[in-house]
Amino acid sequence: MSLPDRRRGQAVRPFNPRRFVRYYWLRLLRVKGDPYTLARGVFVGSFVGATPTIPFHTAAILVLSPLLRANLITAFCANWLVSNPVTIPLEYYLSWKLGTLLVPGCAPWSHVKAAMLRLLHSGLFGGIEVWASLGRDIILPLLVGGLVVGLVVGAVCYLLALYAYFARQRRRMKALLARYAALSGKEGERRLPP
Repeated sequence: MSLPDRRRGQAVRPFNPRRFVRYYWLRLLRVKGDPYTLARGVFVGSFVGATPTIPFHTAAILVLSPLLRANLITAFCANWLVSNPVTIPLEYYLSWKLGTLLVPGCAPWSHVKAAMLRLLHSGLFGGIEVWASLGRDIILPLLVGGLVVGLVVGAVCYLLALYAYFARQRRRMKALLARYAALSGKEGERRLPP
């Protein structure tokens, strides 16, 4: 291969999954706001991301976030962390497996896998066409299983996010109080008579 591609004078880095996860994790932690609102955003994003509804994730987040009074930025960041090319096959398989336990008369995994591959390689409108072409024996188990998987993943992520946001709030408050104490101590020394 020749020289690396250049954009604005810098070499293009190859995709690094650890860097991707760290970037969105830090974005999640640095968003400011009420911890409950931020954690609800993480719930919405991880719930939607864990459901097997790939072409509809953005629309679902845009609908659910205002309904649950959730932060939209944390919802999208959590969705990108939960639903990525590494986790999507696992999410679909778990959704299908749970769906087959809860709904009788389902299609075999080979049919679901073929539909998943068509979804991954199609755009938004192609994804809608793929979903429309699937039968009840594929859609129903995927959606029922996906709701269960999404609720579990969403609840776990909500609790972890709530803990992380409150811990961050405590750290900021301690730092603010320490800075205030240091400033007031210095001012008190200045005001003392000689």
